[in-house]
Amino acid sequence: MAIAVPAVLFSCTDNNDTSSTVTATVKLEAAADVTIPEGAVFTVTATNFDTKQEISVEAENMTAVFTDLVPGRYTFMTSYMETTGTDNNIYSGSLTNTNILEDAELTISIKVAKSSALVFKELYYNASKTSANKPYLKEQFYEIYNNSNETVYVDGLCFGHLMPENATGKSNYDWGAQYPVSDYVFFARIMQVPGTPGTDKKYPLNPGESIILCQYATDHTVPELNPNSIDLSSCEFEWYEPSNTNQTDQDAINLKMAFPINPSSPYKVWSTTTNGPAFAMFFPTEEFTNDKIATDQNNGVSTSYPVPASIILDAVEAIKDETQVQNKRVPTSLDAGYIWVTDDNGEPAIQVGKSIVRKVLYTASDGHVILQDTNNTTNDFELKTREIRRYGAKAPSWNTWAN
Repeated sequence: MAIAVPAVLFSCTDNNDTSSTVTATVKLEAAADVTIPEGAVFTVTATNFDTKQEISVEAENMTAVFTDLVPGRYTFMTSYMETTGTDNNIYSGSLTNTNILEDAELTISIKVAKSSALVFKELYYNASKTSANKPYLKEQFYEIYNNSNETVYVDGLCFGHLMPENATGKSNYDWGAQYPVSDYVFFARIMQVPGTPGTDKKYPLNPGESIILCQYATDHTVPELNPNSIDLSSCEFEWYEPSNTNQTDQDAINLKMAFPINPSSPYKVWSTTTNGPAFAMFFPTEEFTNDKIATDQNNGVSTSYPVPASIILDAVEAIKDETQVQNKRVPTSLDAGYIWVTDDNGEPAIQVGKSIVRKVLYTASDGHVILQDTNNTTNDFELKTREIRRYGAKAPSWNTWAN
């Protein structure tokens, strides 16, 4: 079974001034070692950076022709999913922040990745404010869901956010020639579930179940914290740092900080920027060691932990607003798109209590939902008010403290 997946739903406004329009011809070419399935149909979506106009065109013979485009900056994205048995192969590619000021021919390199059993279901990094209008970040949480039909053991699972921690809209790091940005993701911090992947089986996650990872697994709605917040006391994992006198150890299992490796690192609290972080998760295939740490060749100070894109299970790119579209932190083979949080008026906003949430694709015969995963955040996610375990996701049986 093959399913063509458009990058973004078609929506555009009429443009009556055709005297100054241009044509963009977008050719889709398979990257090295990629074989695109015979008969694959790609839909390419062009988004005007300034007007927000979106136009979708179905590619013919691997070429999409956009006529009557208003000159300006554009992002082009495409995805195609092929399902064989229980495997989903996702073919995708994108071009970001491309100036189309005259007729142009462009090429999108199509890469392939498998849809993971474990996916990010909800990422709540945006935070909220207290009744005194103060930022409240302690409530940040991240939900990981078993989107497959088989049990997955999350022992040793790693997740974290990427460099640069704040999306800058420009490329300002050079991690060295041995780490090409198309083949690696560069972590700013990595948290790890206790255990050894493939060996330990203490934390099974059945189909339709999820785990919640947070900074502080408590009921944040109590008066002394933030009545405008949410109850996270049922979370499976938290980051507890004993030296943090503002936090007490809860029932949730304590996460391990795998990177930074140095215990004297100033990063003692797990928190994520509200200005558009990029996330990824993986099962490590080797020990974390200091010799693998990369140092920025430009400033000689900033560090990251490079992880091969080939072992990344899922990645999601969030940005602050459309000015930060260019120079993605996540290789397009893992995520061809992006998303940002807006307020009720559609304006980019922080601390408004909204999550980015993966869409439902369909409901399985046993009642649990299958979430959409085309390796394109623009296509797969939407904004919703924060809510843990939405869509009826269940807590795993070993979480005996969940409500």
